[in-house]
Amino acid sequence: MGIFEESQIELKNVDGASAHKGYWYSVSDALIMLITGLLCGQTKVMDIHEWANSKPVRKFLISQFCMNEIMSKSQFYNILAIVDVDAFKLSFARWMQGVLGKAIVGKTIAIDGKAVCGTDKLTKDSSILNVVSAYVAELKMTIGSHECISKPGDLDLMQSKVLNKWPKLTTVGAIHRQFTKDGITSDTWHYYISSRPLTSEKFLHHARMEWSVESMHWLLDVHFAEDKTRIFDMNVQNILNTTRKIALNLMQIYKAKNCKPRTSLSSIMRANLFDTDVLAGFLEFFRGGGELE
Repeated sequence: MGIFEESQIELKNVDGASAHKGYWYSVSDALIMLITGLLCGQTKVMDIHEWANSKPVRKFLISQFCMNEIMSKSQFYNILAIVDVDAFKLSFARWMQGVLGKAIVGKTIAIDGKAVCGTDKLTKDSSILNVVSAYVAELKMTIGSHECISKPGDLDLMQSKVLNKWPKLTTVGAIHRQFTKDGITSDTWHYYISSRPLTSEKFLHHARMEWSVESMHWLLDVHFAEDKTRIFDMNVQNILNTTRKIALNLMQIYKAKNCKPRTSLSSIMRANLFDTDVLAGFLEFFRGGGELE
């Protein structure tokens, strides 16, 4: 079974997790439209619907997913608004476990939070969407994410409560960084915890790799304009955050197997957008396997 078939099975599980009735269009169809639209560089929900409703793309969706009917714009948005976010994120994590398998062993898993800027202006109480992601640095892929009440701050490692929350904690490390600019020197301390016993050399390696999670946050903003997304429904914002990460993961796997190292993700997205045959070939790669070695 290929990667994309496994993802479709997980999307069907989200279908069953919805307690809402009355929509004859399936949740999985809406999510497939969303993910494929993101793979083509479409960043807005309504733009994705317009793209999906175009004649060549409708033929593509019929041939690839047996999607004979396209929901209206309002139905598309409303279905995304009632998706069970927790079930979707759990399915995403299960899917990535199946995709990566043993490839994750020994890799650096960075845990880092991101506040989706701009969402505070969309709510009455100025609440903001904060999402913590688990990111495999060496593979450049997110394996799970979870919404949190506020962006995680610095940990006070002298508090026993923190140690109780991390019973498998084996390593505590600190790195002192100094920066000199225009004759002015500043310094910062960065603290890390790990479940693996590490030598100082291995600790420094993983600490350096951990910074790569910021590149994922950067890609979400550059390719999908995440911080500029203006959607009032926080549930839809949550769904978009996860589907963007799914799209990035798929493109990273495809790029590693089929493209030159310097190939940009934007060029892959443009190719998918302008030719549905190219997009079909992109998906066929995953249907044929596409697993990491």
